[in-house]
Amino acid sequence: MDILPLHARYVKVSHPTGRLIGRIPLPGSKSESNRLLILSALYPGTIQISGLSNADDTQLLSEILAAQRYQGRVDCRMAGTAFRFLTAFYAATPGTHVRLTGSERMLERPVGHLVDALRQLGADIRYLGREGFPPLEIRGRRLNGHQVAIDGTTSSQFITALMLIGCTLPSGLRIHIRGYPVSVPYIYLTASTLYQAGLKVDIRLPEIILYPSRPTKSRVHVEPDWSAASYWYLMALLSRQAELFLPGLRIPSMQGDSVVRGYFDALGVETVFLGAGIRIFKKSSEKSLLHHINLRDTPDLAQTLAVALAATGHSSCLTGLDTLPIKETDRIRALASELTHCGADVEGSTNQLTIHKGIDLRENLQIHTYGDHRMAMAFAPLALIRPIAIENPAVVTKSYPTFWHDLSRLGFNLEFI
Repeated sequence: MDILPLHARYVKVSHPTGRLIGRIPLPGSKSESNRLLILSALYPGTIQISGLSNADDTQLLSEILAAQRYQGRVDCRMAGTAFRFLTAFYAATPGTHVRLTGSERMLERPVGHLVDALRQLGADIRYLGREGFPPLEIRGRRLNGHQVAIDGTTSSQFITALMLIGCTLPSGLRIHIRGYPVSVPYIYLTASTLYQAGLKVDIRLPEIILYPSRPTKSRVHVEPDWSAASYWYLMALLSRQAELFLPGLRIPSMQGDSVVRGYFDALGVETVFLGAGIRIFKKSSEKSLLHHINLRDTPDLAQTLAVALAATGHSSCLTGLDTLPIKETDRIRALASELTHCGADVEGSTNQLTIHKGIDLRENLQIHTYGDHRMAMAFAPLALIRPIAIENPAVVTKSYPTFWHDLSRLGFNLEFI
């Protein structure tokens, strides 16, 4: 079970007892890792990183930066975070001349707001295809602008990309965010990462001020990934009995997805902080009051919570899902389709998902993942209710390469076909 069969069409998942007891070492936070990698490239020799994520996206970004690919074609494949961060990184690196591209799905994901903002600072960026979308031709230069306005309603990663280069500019950078920004905790995570490196930033939303500064030499340890932890909360909820230790997770945490513990506390999973990590238990609970959940700040929890609510028969409405249609797949449409396939009565729109009736799961039902790692990991815990089949199991390597191995360690039966 150490090696995932990369060409398996699907994996059949079941659990003989429904009891989960053990220790799960989660991968490092992909969000923290990617930010730190860009900073270490901007300021060579100043930041030592430990606990780096082993996710495909992080490994790809690390390889690109380590190879110092400043000329020619740079392929980010499906790594949206890497694409956005590298757009700003290359634009602010004099002497660079790259063609930044990605997968077919990547070419459908908008990047216009970020490009417009970088052009305000003097960046030389040209679209090689459809206006507002990858691929991009970037000629790096010294950016002399010191203030920029950017639409915040599409992606917080556009804002983060600007923040990461802001302290390198001669006069620093003042960012004005137009509209109510999505995923605000990720903006504060970026600020926290800059603080840890000794860089100077001040957040007074809708304004962010980056001051000209250089980092102090520092060692930074990446916290384990709370998004990955969410799937274990879901497994604890659906289990007959659960006692799981997730080492290294912090409370409080700068990762926005750490709020998952509050949602699952209401559903029936208790969290105890032990200093060295957290322990989660299944507990008895009264009927949940989670009739309406706004996930504008934490959209990566949408799939986990939608499955949790549907699996436990809760009628609820998830709102604030504005960014989901432009993720790895249209996640609202994918969720509505697969939950309906599981027997639930759900209704999706452009920015919300309503669950009217819970699932009625048939044995060995096959779940389509649409090339989306979070679809695979959010639906796999249903195996604690009935054996289930997950399409394209290798997709989990995008963020959690050891996911299936960890399931096996906790007693799940896996058959790759």
